[in-house]
Amino acid sequence: MSTKQWSEITTHVPSATVFSNWPTSKTPLKYVWSMDFSPGSKYLAVGNDHGKVLLYRLKHYWD
Repeated sequence: MSTKQWSEITTHVPSATVFSNWPTSKTPLKYVWSMDFSPGSKYLAVGNDHGKVLLYRLKHYWD
């Protein structure tokens, strides 16, 4: 039995990219309720169970 209650894998479907280095154990996500990429895929918004929206800039994508 796994010791993790929840785990997450971040995947960008249009480019078929899997981000294996994110999230880390120090990423303050809590329980994720929703997430979406911005147009152009340079940002990722994550909504959690504390009513917060965390915005991350994805340096993998550039202009």
